[in-house]
Amino acid sequence: VRLAVMDGKEAGHALCNAPLEEPCRNPPLDFKQARFCEDHSAYNRMCGIVGCNDAVVEGSKVCAPPVDGNVRHTFQATRTHCIQTLTWACGYPIAATKFYVSESESQCASWLHRLFPNDVAHLRPDYLAYDRACFLLRHLVTQNPNSPWVQDVRLIVDAWHYIGHRVSDILCRSRCNPAPADGSQPDLIIQEEINGRWVTRKAFNTEAAEQLNAWLDGYKGTLNRMTNYNFDFLLYCILFL
Repeated sequence: VRLAVMDGKEAGHALCNAPLEEPCRNPPLDFKQARFCEDHSAYNRMCGIVGCNDAVVEGSKVCAPPVDGNVRHTFQATRTHCIQTLTWACGYPIAATKFYVSESESQCASWLHRLFPNDVAHLRPDYLAYDRACFLLRHLVTQNPNSPWVQDVRLIVDAWHYIGHRVSDILCRSRCNPAPADGSQPDLIIQEEINGRWVTRKAFNTEAAEQLNAWLDGYKGTLNRMTNYNFDFLLYCILFL
């Protein structure tokens, strides 16, 4: 029986901040002051307030003094949203990727399908712990109730986040409990004798990915200042070499 743990870590390199409907995934021209990539460098001559296409005043990033209030702007480069990691319960990393906009259920599902296609189905974990496992399960069932991640893999919420999930959420409580006491998932809990007393404890560390990502905190400042190539290289070196 194998359990994998998935989690996201907010860290990322700079990206072009062109105000497009589909965010640009190219790096900026430089990683110190540039806001846009080479393809969208023309936006440097346009007002940085999103929705205004007037030319900028020389030496400024806007066409006129900005009005008071919250406005969406392109005054600096944006960043990738997070690093998503997948780890065995023992702490050994399986894979990592970058999510550019958000840690959505659709992106998590797509990544899992790419990692474990049908020709390597035997490598899929038996259990997957994730802080939003109940939301991911709803998405998977809605998209394809016959998905192998629904039929063959049990999605559970990690023990720490499960405490904060609503008691009234029937799906979460019935399908995503990390340690059900009704005997429905005997692989998740074990009994052992300690000082003459039998106690029940969790069989797996469902916080392995959280702990790995906490360890990555030591590299966050360095990673955030890197180019996209160096970011990817260092991330894979510290995780897999």
